[in-house]
Amino acid sequence: MIEPLPGTRERLKQVLRDGGHAVIAAGTAAEGQARFHKTGPEVVLLDLRLPDADGVAFLKTLVEHPSRPTVIALSPDVSVPLAVEAVRAGAFEFLIVPVEDRLLLEAVKRAVAIHRLRNAPSLGAVMESGHFLFGSSRQIREVEKKVRSLAGSAARVFITGEISTGKSLCARMIHEHSGRRGRFVTVNCVSDTTEALEAELFGRPPGRDGTGGSPGAVLLANGGTLFLDNVCELPMKLQSRLLRFVETSAITPPGASAPRSVDVRIICATTRDPRQEARAGRFREDLFYRLNVIGIHMPPLRERGNDAVEIAEALLQEFGAAEKRRFKRLSPEVANLFNNFSWPGNLRQLMNVMQHIIVLHDAEAVTRDMLPGDLLASESGGPGGAAADLNQLLQGKTLAEVERFVIEATIERTKGSVTRAARILGVSPSTLYRRLDAWKKD
Repeated sequence: MIEPLPGTRERLKQVLRDGGHAVIAAGTAAEGQARFHKTGPEVVLLDLRLPDADGVAFLKTLVEHPSRPTVIALSPDVSVPLAVEAVRAGAFEFLIVPVEDRLLLEAVKRAVAIHRLRNAPSLGAVMESGHFLFGSSRQIREVEKKVRSLAGSAARVFITGEISTGKSLCARMIHEHSGRRGRFVTVNCVSDTTEALEAELFGRPPGRDGTGGSPGAVLLANGGTLFLDNVCELPMKLQSRLLRFVETSAITPPGASAPRSVDVRIICATTRDPRQEARAGRFREDLFYRLNVIGIHMPPLRERGNDAVEIAEALLQEFGAAEKRRFKRLSPEVANLFNNFSWPGNLRQLMNVMQHIIVLHDAEAVTRDMLPGDLLASESGGPGGAAADLNQLLQGKTLAEVERFVIEATIERTKGSVTRAARILGVSPSTLYRRLDAWKKD
């Protein structure tokens, strides 16, 4: 824990020790860094008001360390921009101090569990490197067949699908089977400003002192693959520039006077309907057809038959082994529930459910009483129950009003945790913080 205020430091230390955690405390960035390198903690509580360093910059150095600690950022300021900046820098959670003892201990418990799961040697064997295609459904086998057949070509690929259906993992699998020697570079096309996104894509020249320059993702992906996630969010100005690059395969590097040929395979993904976006004038039709040489649609989990059960039991064994649990299978009742559940959050929601079960329980089979309450609540809504009430509640509302209702309800259900709500909804925390900031100004 790195907390500059002695009184706050002692209180937090006592709360954490009473909660069963070993605590190493520091008051400055320099002191904290020295103790961090010496002890290698799983979780770091970092107050961003450091007397000897920029808090967000220091946070970024921690999360980029090879030991990959999970960092919980603290601040006394209810500042949306600061929260967005901290989460983007890699913070697992952002808490306002003073924080309730219960909320602090819950956040630390989640952070410890997630850290151990993320850093387990076998973690991710199911979901990474193409294993997200695990399952025997016809839908996912067709996707796998298509991915393997097109991977070796240089054709551009456009992947569509709901949130957390595996679009980015599909793109990575295409790259890994392509034989291309260059890097797999990802750019999320959701950005606060057009200028920042343009610099991320196409680079920026160094300043007068020779520092601060960046080659940009296009050049970094030379010889490899450029993955444009959420491509339908790309501002119109950058759509035009991207179209020029797609047509010429050339870019003028930052600070250079002549264009340079670049060998980049582009893979795009979106949760939106790109044809509808083009018809509405929000996405250039000519760019869409340039990018959509081969289309792949990732099926939602609810349309994949028994795959939810197969993936859940594979995750159960992966995560269970990491946490030294006895889990082997789902009970028949839970398996039936999983097969009939709608899974609005798809793979990410399923992973979160399995993590919840393994962190809090231990048995050979998963039973209904181990499931998160929100999953059971969603499952119980039938035609004459909660689902009908929800339909009546949302009837006549605009899409923006429905979005606000869902976001605020999810944040309330997670007891105010924006980062947890973002994981449930399958979006980045910065997206929710921007929505909250906009609503606050209304």
